[in-house]
Amino acid sequence: MTFKYVLDTNVFIQAHRQWYRLTFAPGFWSFLLDQHKNGAVTSIDRVRREIKKGDKLYDWVDKTAPRSLFASSKQIAVGNKYKEIINWVMMNPKYDGAAKALFATDTDCWVMAYAYAYGMTVVSHEVSSQAKGRVKMPDVCKQFGIDYRDTFYMLDDLKITLNLPSK
Repeated sequence: MTFKYVLDTNVFIQAHRQWYRLTFAPGFWSFLLDQHKNGAVTSIDRVRREIKKGDKLYDWVDKTAPRSLFASSKQIAVGNKYKEIINWVMMNPKYDGAAKALFATDTDCWVMAYAYAYGMTVVSHEVSSQAKGRVKMPDVCKQFGIDYRDTFYMLDDLKITLNLPSK
């Protein structure tokens, strides 16, 4: 199955902590699962590992979300795209050494490599930056022609409705 969107860690964490807490917006989380089942939304194993134990979001990931929501990043096609992205970042004089080192170990590169390998759209809340101290997803996506959107674009595109029950 080829998915349309691959979700970054901050999509889950920001939704849980800010806009769509599990306690008052369960429809958002059900929508994600439905869209995964319908072939529109996925994420990767490395994102799953970034969600910390002891948090209600971790409980949802561990007990409710299917394992298939977090696809394996250990695929040859993904590894090849990861190398291509890493090489570009490491050769780019825009970024300082610390930014390059952080990026090489960060999940972001793997999310983008997965999207790049399979022609998907990255969904994240990062914004572009001219700072030398951090490699930002929108800048890398632009370089490699990877479509990049935020959660709200994805929700609108997938036509979510968050209706409150009527009394």
